[in-house]
Amino acid sequence: MNKGKIFLSVTAIALLVSLMLSTSSVNALFTGGKGVLAAKGIGTAVIQGSGTVFIQGGGILEVENYGGHQPQIVTKGSGNVFQRGNFWVYEGEGMAQVTGENLIVHIKTTHTVSKVLAYGTGWVCLKGEGVFKTWHV
Repeated sequence: MNKGKIFLSVTAIALLVSLMLSTSSVNALFTGGKGVLAAKGIGTAVIQGSGTVFIQGGGILEVENYGGHQPQIVTKGSGNVFQRGNFWVYEGEGMAQVTGENLIVHIKTTHTVSKVLAYGTGWVCLKGEGVFKTWHV
């Protein structure tokens, strides 16, 4: 392994560790891989890939299926639901579980106590105020 690759690997690990320990203002992007994300706070999360996402709190949940497979979406709480083709929008308060392949899940929370737990393969982008942790498996 050459020095350039070692430096990039060490830099990537240091960046990942610092992002994993982030609190307060969150701006993070994790690309590729298989793992788990746990987040709590107010802001926006975009998750693309295959797996399961649990959401609790208030806000807007948008689910887009770009792979042709029908996702499983279970919601409990109050609010409105809209569907257009392969695109679903949930607005309100409560809990939701989204499971599927080739999904884009966009979450916009409106409460600081909102929580997201996701596991599977793909990437995630976070922006907002709160805390999060990731685990690669």
